[in-house]
Amino acid sequence: MSEFSLANGRLSVNSNSLPRHLLCPLPHFKIYQSPIAIHHDTFVTRLRNPQKLPLLQFPPKTSNHKRNCLNSPIADLSLIVCNRMIPQAGQCDSSRWTIRIEFIDMEVSAVILKTSLESRAIIATKLQDELTTGNMTPSNLTSYLDAGATPLYLSFAFIIYYVVSSIIAYGRLRDFPGPLIGRFSYIWLISNARSGRPAEHFTNLNRKHGSLVRIGPNDLVTDDPDILRRMNAARSPYGRSSWYDTTKLNPHEDSLFSLRDTGAHDKLKAKCAAGYAGKENLALEDGINSQVAGFVDLIKRKYVTTDDEVRPMDLGKTTQYFTLDVITRVAYGKEFGYLATDSDVHDYISTTEAAIPLLQLCSEVPWLASFMFSKPVLGAVGPKHTDKSGLGKLMGVAKEVVGRRFGTDAKEEPDMLGAFIRHGVSQSECETEVLFQIIAGSDTTATAIRTTFLHLITSPRAYHTLKTEISTAITQGRISSPITYEEGKTLPYLQAIIYEGLRMCAPFTGLCAKEVPAGGDTIDGHFVPGGTRIAQNVWGTLRRADVFGKDADLFRPERWIEADAATKDKMQKTTELAFGYGRWGCAGKNVAFLELNKVFVGVSTVFPPRLLRNFEFQILDPAKPWHSVNHNLFMQDNFWVKVTEHKD
Repeated sequence: MSEFSLANGRLSVNSNSLPRHLLCPLPHFKIYQSPIAIHHDTFVTRLRNPQKLPLLQFPPKTSNHKRNCLNSPIADLSLIVCNRMIPQAGQCDSSRWTIRIEFIDMEVSAVILKTSLESRAIIATKLQDELTTGNMTPSNLTSYLDAGATPLYLSFAFIIYYVVSSIIAYGRLRDFPGPLIGRFSYIWLISNARSGRPAEHFTNLNRKHGSLVRIGPNDLVTDDPDILRRMNAARSPYGRSSWYDTTKLNPHEDSLFSLRDTGAHDKLKAKCAAGYAGKENLALEDGINSQVAGFVDLIKRKYVTTDDEVRPMDLGKTTQYFTLDVITRVAYGKEFGYLATDSDVHDYISTTEAAIPLLQLCSEVPWLASFMFSKPVLGAVGPKHTDKSGLGKLMGVAKEVVGRRFGTDAKEEPDMLGAFIRHGVSQSECETEVLFQIIAGSDTTATAIRTTFLHLITSPRAYHTLKTEISTAITQGRISSPITYEEGKTLPYLQAIIYEGLRMCAPFTGLCAKEVPAGGDTIDGHFVPGGTRIAQNVWGTLRRADVFGKDADLFRPERWIEADAATKDKMQKTTELAFGYGRWGCAGKNVAFLELNKVFVGVSTVFPPRLLRNFEFQILDPAKPWHSVNHNLFMQDNFWVKVTEHKD
C-alpha cells in the first residue's frame, strides 16, 4: 500500500510507484467524528482516525472497482482529493454509493449521494480551495462530473424543468382566464386550500370569468351543471384524474370512491349497489329511527334548559354523533355509541379533523400527492391498522368489524355489510368500504343537517311554516309514527327545506377532477387538450342565478313552492349534483335522504318526543353562531344553542 500524508495544510505523495497526482491545499479542512471515504476506479481514500491527522492509503488498481467500495455506512465527508489522472468519475456499487467531484467558481466540491434503501439521506460537505498549482483547469475537471448526482445539479435541473414545463402548460390552456399565478404554478391552489373557504373562492372566480376557469398549470374548474353531467355521464370518455389518488382513507387499498379504473369501479359498484340502496337492508329505516330516538334522548337528558340552569348544547358535535351512530348502525348492525356516551368514540372526529386539511392539499397538488402517497413514504410513515391513534386506529376498527363478519362462526346479517358480503365483496374491499362509509355517511349528512338547522333557527318564518306543516300532517293522520320516506316526500315544505338546505351548503366541496380524454374535447367553443383536469365547483353550481334565481345566495324555501313544474325539476336535478352524477354518483344518496327526512320529521313522531314541535332552539351568540372551516369536508363546531322544551 502506498501512503500519503498531510503536512502544512497540503497533501503530499510518499511513493514514486504511483502516477503523480495534483493535490489541492485544504485551508478549510474540518474533521468529523465518523469514518469517511472517497472511492474512485484507482483508489480508496480512507480516514482511519478522525481525531488525529489522517492516514491515507491507496490500494493498487484493480479491474473490479466494486471490491474497493466501503461497506460500512458513511456519515459525512470532510476530505477531498483531486486526481487529474482519473479517467472517469468513480462509482461504487449503485445500490450503495455514487460519488462525484465538481468544479464551480474556483471551488472543489465532493458530494456523496447515498442511494441505499436503508437510508435516503444525502450526505454532503463542500471544501473550498483555489486551484493554484499544476495544470488542473475547469475544463478537464468538469469532464469528470456525474451531473445528476448532486443537489446542486438536481436543483438546477428542477428549475429548468419547472420553467420549461410551466411555459408548455401555459400555452396549452392559454385561452382560459384565471389567477395569473395559477397559470404557472400550484401556489394559488395551495393558498386557496389553506384559506378554509376554497369553495367560495372558486365561486367568485366562476362568477367573474365564466363557467371554465383556469386554477392551475393543468387544471380548470367549472360550475356549469351541463358540463358536470357531460363529464360524469355513464358513457362519458372522461375518467377520474389523479385527484382521486389521495382519497384513499386506507392509503394501501382503493375504495369505491377512490377507484380510477373505470372497469374495476363499475364491477365494485354493482356488488355494493344493493347494500347502499337499502333493498337488502331490511333494518335500514328501523336503524335510523332508533338513532333519532337516541338523539332526542340525549337532548332531553343533558341539554334541555331548566328554570334554574341554562345548559348550552354544541349542535355541531351532537349532530355528528347522531350521523355517526346512524351509519354504523345501518352499515354494521350496531351503533358505536356516540350518542349514548356523548363523546368522540374512537377519536374519529379529532382524527379526521387533523387529517383532512393535508389530504385536501395533496389532492390539489399532483406532485405533492405523488410524493406523499408513494410506496416508500407510505411504507415509512403511512397509517397501519395496529396504530393506537389517527387514521390507523380507524383502519383497525374497520378491520375488526369486518373480521368478525368473515369469521367461521359468523351469521348472515340483514344490514349493509351483510349485503356486500352476499354479493361477493372481498374482506379487504369490505374493510376499505367500512372506513370510507364512516366519513361519507356521517360528515356530509351532518353538514346538511347543521346547515339546515342554522338557517331554520335564524329564519323564524320558515321554522314556523315547517312546524305547522308537520303538526297538521300528524293531526290529519297523513304520516305514520315513525314516518316513512314515501310519506315524507308528500310534505312539500319539508322537501323545500331539505333541498334548500343542501343548496345553501354543498356537504362535500372536493374538486373531484375528471381527466379530459386523449385527443381533447371542445367545450363552449374552446378546445381543451387531452389530459387536462377539470374540477367541479358544486358550491357554485348550487348558487347559480340562471337556475335558482337572482336571490340564489339567500335561504328561501318558498322558491321550491312557487316554481312551476319545469323550473322545480331543473332546480331539483341541479341540487342533486351535490351527490355526483351518472357513473360516479354517490351510492349512498338514498340513505342520506332517508336521514334528512327522519331527522326533521321522524323525530317529531317517534316514541313520543317531538324535536321540532316540542323543542325551541335559540342561538347563544347571534354574532358568531358557529365555527365553520371547509377542507372539502366541513368542520363545524361551537354551534352553541339553548334548547327549551315546550309541553303540549
